[in-house]
Amino acid sequence: MFPQTSQEEHQRLFQAFRNEYNVQTAKHGDPVKTALVVPGVMILNGAIFLSIFNGVSKLMAAKVPSLTTGGALWFSDLTSPDPYFGLPLMCTAVTLAMVEYGINLAGDAGPMPEDRAKMTNGLKNFMRVMAFMFIPAGGYVAAGTAVLWVSNTAFGVVQGLTLRNDRFRRRVGLPTMQ
Repeated sequence: MFPQTSQEEHQRLFQAFRNEYNVQTAKHGDPVKTALVVPGVMILNGAIFLSIFNGVSKLMAAKVPSLTTGGALWFSDLTSPDPYFGLPLMCTAVTLAMVEYGINLAGDAGPMPEDRAKMTNGLKNFMRVMAFMFIPAGGYVAAGTAVLWVSNTAFGVVQGLTLRNDRFRRRVGLPTMQ
């Protein structure tokens, strides 16, 4: 099993661990706080997005008069599906961009264990396939809802790329990802 260690050796190892933990915490932040904060922020962000998405979908279903003529370019009626499927194609494109560049399922801690890498790649492949579901769904989704998806997802992609850019991080006083 494990070799027997003396009390002094145990204390020495524990102190070495504690010192390294403090160095890493000072450099990268407290992992316990991060582990508690990140899921909470993700749940809150999801709840806010679902509320907005639900509100916009109900506005589109209500056929508010200003929305039937307030579109732009080829989708002048925001309450109807895009007749040319441009918005569903844009939804697919920005969702694929989000999968590839905006979200980071792997983390930035370096190489992953093989089982986690397989799970991450499987999840990314699933999300890639699901992105193409926007094309057939485009015949049913109001253009205004698609505009919400495109703008929100495009912002997420830009935000993800920007926050991983070391030059930007140095400029705003964030530690670099390296």
